[in-house]
Order: sequence, then C-alpha cells, then structure tokens
Amino acid sequence: MKDILEYFRINLNLLEGKLLDLGCGSGVPVCQHFLHYGWEVTGIDISANMLELARQSNPDGVFHQADMVEYEMAESRYDAITAIYSLFHLTLANQSSVFIKVQRALKPGGQFLFAYATQDYTGYAEFSGNLSFLGVMLPYHHTTPDKLLAELASIGLTAEFVAHINKGGETFLWVIVKKS
Repeated sequence: MKDILEYFRINLNLLEGKLLDLGCGSGVPVCQHFLHYGWEVTGIDISANMLELARQSNPDGVFHQADMVEYEMAESRYDAITAIYSLFHLTLANQSSVFIKVQRALKPGGQFLFAYATQDYTGYAEFSGNLSFLGVMLPYHHTTPDKLLAELASIGLTAEFVAHINKGGETFLWVIVKKS
C-alpha cells in the first residue's frame, strides 16, 4: 500500500499539508506515512482500541474517537483526506453523506483517496449485506464503479485516478478524486 500512498502524496504536489484519515485504525500506514513527511495529520476511528495503537505509533498525530458519518469536518481545512478499507462498511446513504462532508472539508484542489469494494471483492455488481472477514460477519455496501464516480462528479469531486488493484490477494477499486 505504501506505493499507492506515495503516488498520492507526490501527486498532491505539496511539501506538507493537512491530512484527515477516516477510519484510521492503528494509524499505520496512512497516518505514519504522512507524518514522516511533515504533514499535520488527524485520524478518526470508532474503535478506542485502534486509536490507542494509533497514538502509540504516531505520537505527533491527533486522533479522535468518532463515527465518520457523525464527525463534523471543518470546511476547506484539508489538503487530503483518506478512507482506506472503511467506506464500504457504511450503507450507501451514509457513504453519500460522507462524500458530501469530504467535498466540503477539502480545500480547493484538495484530493480524496479511498479503497472501495466492488464486484471483484463481493462477487456482485452492487451489494448490500454481510460478509465474513477473518471469521467475523461485517457489513459491506457498494454500488458500481460508474455509479460511484457519477455521484462523486455530481458533488464536484473529479476522478484523477481509478484502478482495480490487488493487495494481499484482495482486489479493491482505488480512487483519487479532486475538488474543483
């Protein structure tokens, strides 16, 4: 994943900036990567246990326990926002809500990187239901890539990079969109 993060960071064309990581988990690798390059990093996650790990491994980051659907993002604050392996656990309606918040929270020209489940992962063109992950049933929700990109474009987030990428034997749609 470090190759994707480095591609994203370089294409932001900023020596430093402000990053928000939605569903940051342990803060590795996203928060850690951007902190290494001098960025101001904020991570949010719903799990107190994950946030404790994030704080231990990234003492220069700022971490908040919050649900990304409910989290109030400051307007035009961030140069970059990420959501790696987290958005597809939200219902489609909640994904739409988060997309609108992300669009508002990005500075003009800011970019949003996320990994999204698709048919490559679930076996269905569109899916809403539960799947087993490491023996635990988790909610998964996704639409088609075309519908996803159309929704993002309709709120002013233009696709800069879209690719199905296999990491660790699992294929996800990796997307970078830019605020107009």
